[in-house]
Amino acid sequence: MPGNRLPEQEHVSRKRRLVRIGAALLVLSFAFLISGAAGEIALSQTREKLANAEFFTARKWLTLADWLGTDAAESAFLHARIYRKLGEFDEMASSLKLASEAGLSQSKIQLEHLLAQAQSGNVSPLESRLAALLVAGDDLSEICEAFVAGCLITYQLDEALLLLDKWLADFPENAQAHFLRGRIYEYRSGKDVAESEYRLAIKFAPGHSPARYGLGRLLTDASPKEAIAQFELCAEYHINPQPGLVAVSRCQRLVGNLSQARETIERAIASKPENHELAYRLLGEPAETAASQAPAEYGHILLALKDLPGAEKWYLQALHSNPNDWRTRFSLATAQRQLGKTDEALINLTRVEKTRNALAECDTAFDSLREDSENVEARFLIGKTLLEHVSERQGRIWLESVLRYAPSHEGARKLLMTLDHKTEPSVN
Repeated sequence: MPGNRLPEQEHVSRKRRLVRIGAALLVLSFAFLISGAAGEIALSQTREKLANAEFFTARKWLTLADWLGTDAAESAFLHARIYRKLGEFDEMASSLKLASEAGLSQSKIQLEHLLAQAQSGNVSPLESRLAALLVAGDDLSEICEAFVAGCLITYQLDEALLLLDKWLADFPENAQAHFLRGRIYEYRSGKDVAESEYRLAIKFAPGHSPARYGLGRLLTDASPKEAIAQFELCAEYHINPQPGLVAVSRCQRLVGNLSQARETIERAIASKPENHELAYRLLGEPAETAASQAPAEYGHILLALKDLPGAEKWYLQALHSNPNDWRTRFSLATAQRQLGKTDEALINLTRVEKTRNALAECDTAFDSLREDSENVEARFLIGKTLLEHVSERQGRIWLESVLRYAPSHEGARKLLMTLDHKTEPSVN
């Protein structure tokens, strides 16, 4: 009958099915291997971009790695590391919890928490274990970076430079190490060394937007055209283009290209508002200036164009976001005086003068710290001045640094206690 097959035919048919199944399994195995290899490549790229402070390129690679399917513990850990470097510590803790549940070693998790403390300015816990960690040799660049970042916050520049020398001896092409060294020399007015270090950072990591921003800042007065080029590349590579565009506009204004400056600042203001504060902070700018920089620059441009009402409007907007910006307040007073608003101008100039006098004393304290980084009274004066005239956040950091050297310092303890009461949520 047609439906009956001979034994030989059944054998051939079964053999063909087995061959097809085997081929399918081979293809799936090959695809699995390719996917695994691609996932490892994506993780490797994530680590490389992360080391060069290209955080959002790193995040794109990590998203690809997750899609391809990789080690869950390592993926969660890298998410946590990105969050830590961005200063998003709640998200970091959540990702570390996932990494722990996926089997990541507790020693790696504990170290990441230690690095988070250090980069925020509390370097003491890391410092107590620094020698042992350096000898162990694991995650050396991350340890060095967190320690140096914390030292920069609390102005422990000699300690930072000592570790940077060791870091660069082992990793001479590490872009982040060169960038941080440039920051220290810029603080110390060693502009030639700072420029050289920023250029090395860019050489080893062309997408290092903080290094391009720092180099542009150094070149603004002496070579505005090159500064503009660096700021434009910063705007291209960075998480948000606004800081780079504001800096481009500033350079254009300073060389007299006011129409171009106005076009650029309008582009900056029109940029998406997401991550503005983070974007400025990652470039080394105080977070509290993020919302004020673009409107302040627009005010400067309009003042140069003799549009006094427009300048006043934008200066007031900038000061609404950052009332302690004494330079913008001085420019506002200049516009108000020309508008005939002499009373308002006088009030603003009086406040500016008070701030400038306080900051002049602060400069003297910084000079003292250059001689002795453990000068407690100099640190207290800086903290008190910043708290009253610049930024509560910066003031707190400096006052807390006083207590690390002198835990019973009464003045620092009182000011911090007042701050803590101020920030406590009210109970209805």
